[in-house]
This record gives sequence, structure tokens and C-alpha cells, in this order.
Amino acid sequence: MKFSAILLFAACLQVSANGFSQKVTLSMKDASLQKVFKEINRQTGFQFFYNDALLNKAEKVNIKVKNVSVNEALTECFNQSPLDFTIVNNTILIKEVTTKTEVKDPVVVTEPVPIEIKGRVVNDKGEPVEGVTVTVKGTRYATKTNANGEYTLSSAEINEKSILVFTAVGHDTQELTAGTKKVVNVEMVVKVQAMDETVVVAYGTQKIKDVTGSINHLGTEAIKNAPMSSSIASLLQGKASGVSVVIQSASPTAPVSVIVRGASSLTGDNQPLWVIDGVPNYAESSTVFRLSSNSIRPSSDQSRTTTGDISNALFNLNLTDVESIDILKDASATALYGSRAANGVIIVTTKRGRTGNMPPVIEVSSRLGYLHQNYNGFKYMNSSEYKYAADKGAREAVFTSGSFDTYTRTYLDELAFMNLNTSEYNRSTFKILDSGYADGNTDWLKEMSQNPINQQYDLTVRGGANNLSYYVSLFRANTQGIIKTGGSVTNGGRVNIEAKLAKSIKFGLNLSGSFRETNDKDYMMLVLPYVRPDIPPFNADGSIFTRDY
Repeated sequence: MKFSAILLFAACLQVSANGFSQKVTLSMKDASLQKVFKEINRQTGFQFFYNDALLNKAEKVNIKVKNVSVNEALTECFNQSPLDFTIVNNTILIKEVTTKTEVKDPVVVTEPVPIEIKGRVVNDKGEPVEGVTVTVKGTRYATKTNANGEYTLSSAEINEKSILVFTAVGHDTQELTAGTKKVVNVEMVVKVQAMDETVVVAYGTQKIKDVTGSINHLGTEAIKNAPMSSSIASLLQGKASGVSVVIQSASPTAPVSVIVRGASSLTGDNQPLWVIDGVPNYAESSTVFRLSSNSIRPSSDQSRTTTGDISNALFNLNLTDVESIDILKDASATALYGSRAANGVIIVTTKRGRTGNMPPVIEVSSRLGYLHQNYNGFKYMNSSEYKYAADKGAREAVFTSGSFDTYTRTYLDELAFMNLNTSEYNRSTFKILDSGYADGNTDWLKEMSQNPINQQYDLTVRGGANNLSYYVSLFRANTQGIIKTGGSVTNGGRVNIEAKLAKSIKFGLNLSGSFRETNDKDYMMLVLPYVRPDIPPFNADGSIFTRDY
């Protein structure tokens, strides 16, 4: 057995020696493997054993070697080929390369390491702020500061670009980028709110934050942005909760209804008590025109509006002179005024000068407004439509009643009607008289209405000394109505003077006056539906059309 093993080992060495001892020289370009094998066989006598299908898979080769062993030559030949070889004695076996399956190491998924950020939140005095919410923007991770203002936030989603958001009631929101810092300290800034704004109440002035009653406050900004031709009452429309404001028409002197927290009486006056610079103003109720079946007459319902008459100081108060408006709604806010405040109290404070060595400040302003009327497609009948409807209605009324009145007698043939009961009966002869209708076709809404243009000019002077302040104003307002030639021109002024005579003695003088010229024709809007469209406004010569009946 030992001898046989030695012989076998010697034979293997001999085979290997033959493969390495035989030398070949090859120089081929784009040669097939069969051609290469044939050349090696010619030079060395080696026989090749292979499957034609394997060689068909292989590409042509380029080889150039000189005086190398067969093993080296074949290795160079199969360098880029999916084939391999084995040399046994003088035979070379060609085979396909066996793909070895590599066993890779298992992939180990490493959990991201959470990043921890901590810090302290303080206010502008350096005191800790408890209850501040700290969140990572765009994620669900959040925490809150403790009693010492400290927080800790740990999350795998935090990186250098993460944004930390700090929010707290009564403070401005802060946003900071995490960056590479592990400690992020924040100083919260108190949110500036209107809590320190001063409002006027029954007993004087208070901070809003100290008021327990229900109050609405309109400051200088809201008043300055009021629409043209607004009055104090109409200014409140849409500006305060629980306050209903109804303007009865577009007339410059239209009555205005102001109801605070609903009507408290079915028949009584529901208007609030107005107080101007501490002086109650008992506005008169309005006179509202109502249309009855036969005429236009004043209404006796005076429970829900405030008059626009010259006697009402509210309608002559220039908005430019107003500093603030405070609406007192509940019992605690209106306590001083007692039963007079059953419908609420509206306190109007006018502007004052400033004490101290303040030089006179002169302000001049002008405003121009244009009001476009939109009647929402409202359309009256034209002349032919009116004649058809009036003719048919009047004749049927006469046929039904059997008699004439002043209205039907003006344009129906009464004699023809009487003949209906005789042998001359012919209903077709009962027609409109030639003088029954005019030849016009007038759109009275277009003819009588306009788009008003409003103008206002103001001049104010204010100033003061150490113990004296003054405010003087003059104004002129030219307001047009929606009916042509209608409108109102108001000229007025105000003087407010305050002087401190002694440490505990103050003198004040408030004077206001106005002159208003009004040509109110808005009641014509109630007349327009009854004006016949066949009547022209003017004759052919330009004179006003008149007609005698």
C-alpha cells in the first residue's frame, strides 16, 4: 500500500511537470478558442477535450505570449472567459467555471443612538418658567419644563438641523436650531397684548386686565379707518360682539338703531345711554317715514332708532375728534348710571391736548369718498309693460265694480262703458282714452338716483404747557344723498381745554357746535314705485313736464 501511494504521487507530479515543462508561443487577434487549441496542439501535442456548446458561449480572444508554459498560456486565454481547464497527462479538459457561493456575514442593524438635549428656560428677569412646551418641529416628540424651568429631550430623530420650538401661554413662541450643542437655554419674552390698554368705565379709567365687567373698546385706529360719512352710532356696526346696529337708509341723516345684548322692551326705547366726555346724551327717538296704502306718513314706532336730527349731538360729533369708544354691557360695568343703563352704556371720549412744554401741532386732512349704489337687479316696468298692466287691471276693476272713480275716469271711456247696457253694447269700444297715457318711457330709478360723492375737511390744533392742554378742531363735511339734489353740509368745531389750577383743582372746558344744512330727499325712494314710467321728466323744450287731470 505504501508503495502504490508513492507511485500515484509520482504520476501526479509527472502530469504537473508536463503541463509546466512544455513551452508555447502564441500571437493571435480575434481568434476563436478552437483556433487557439489547434495551435497549442500543433506545438505541444496536447489533446483538448471539450463541449462545443461551451465554446460557443465564449468570446474571441486576443493573446500574445512567448515561450511560456501551456498552463500560463491557457490561464491568459481564459482570463476573461467563463471557462476553466484541467490538465491530465497529455489531455486538457475544458469545463465551465463553477460559481462559488460566498457566505456573507449577516447584516447587523444598529439602532440609532438617541441624542439628548437639555436646557433651562427663564424669563427676562432670569426666573425659571414652568410649563413651557418644548417640541421638535415636524415630529411628535415633546416635553415640558419643570418647576426649575429645566427640560430634557431625548430622541433619535434629533440632529444638527432639528428645530426646537418653545411655547408658553402669555409668551412669544421661540424657535432655535439644535446644532451641535447638547445644552440649549432659552429666554422667553412676554407677549405684548392689549391687556394694559386703558378703557373708560363709569367711575373713571381702568386697565382692561383689571376690569371684571363686559366691555368692548374701540381705539384710535378703528375710528381712523371708519368709512366716509359714518356717524358714531354707525361706526359700531360689526365692531363689537353683542351689539346690533341697523342703519335705516343711505341718507346722511338716516336714523340708526343700536341694541346692546338684545332688546329689553317690546314697546319702550331700547337705545343705550350715550355719554360724551362724561355728560349723558339723551338722544331723541327718530321719525321714520312709512308707506301706507294712500300716503307716506311718519311712523309712530320710535322704540328702536336714534334720530338724525340736528338736535342729536351724536350726529354732529366729528369722528376725527373722537379718541376712543367704550361699550359697557353688563350690570357691573354700568352700575353708576342705574336704571338709565338698562340698555347698556356707550362712552365716547374726545381728544385732548398734552400737558408739558408741547409746541402746537397742526394737522390738516381731507377725505373723498365715492359710494356706488347696487340695486341688485331691481327693475321697474317700462312704459309699454305698465300700459298693458294698467289697462287690463283698470278695465277689469270697472267691470267688476260697475262704477268709475276719480282714478279710472282719467283714462277710461265712461260713455262707452254706459253703452254696454244698451243696444249699442260693444265691449271692444271700451278702450283707453287718447289722453289716458303720456308718450314717455322713463326709468325713474336711474333718473332720480345717483352715486354719492362725499367730502370732508379737517383742521386740528393741539398743544399744551406745564399745567395746560388744549385741543381745537374745525371741520366741514359735504355728504350727498342717493336721490339727486339731496344731501347734507355740516360745518362744526370743538374746543377742549384742561387746566390744573392747584394740586387738587382741575378746570375743564368742552365746547362743541355745528351748523348743518340738510336737503333730505331719500323718502323719494318710497315714491318711485308709484311714479308712472309713461310720464317724461321734461317737455321737448326742456321745461319740467306737468299734467293736469
